[in-house]
Amino acid sequence: MTRRMTLLVILVTLVLPGCDISPTDIVGGPLTFEGSLTNGGSNLHLVVITSSGGVRIEALSITADPPLAEGVTPSIGLRLGETDSEGLCIASFTTTLREGDNLAIGLEVREYCLELFDNGTIMEDSSRSYVVQVRSSE
Repeated sequence: MTRRMTLLVILVTLVLPGCDISPTDIVGGPLTFEGSLTNGGSNLHLVVITSSGGVRIEALSITADPPLAEGVTPSIGLRLGETDSEGLCIASFTTTLREGDNLAIGLEVREYCLELFDNGTIMEDSSRSYVVQVRSSE
């Protein structure tokens, strides 16, 4: 077996305010998550790591609608952790994510939640679209 980490993903989208959770896919990595966020919103993705090692989380695209003022970079929040018995993402790592960010994170074998959320920068009647990729750090 190579040192490449095998990623299996169960993509789950948490739709607020209804809190409906619906599994959509199981894939071997690299994984790409696309979505959009509105004021106060979040999207939850469950990632099952089957081999220990690290992952890279890269923000391929984060755009604002309507566009922000010149020189202002759109951002979203990212939480990485484990889900509790109610399906909430209990973060062990939280950061602000901007287009082009590339994070390297060491992880053990188990299921993790990756939550992308409004970090307080999305105004009412506006949104953020994102494309985020998760892959082995090798």
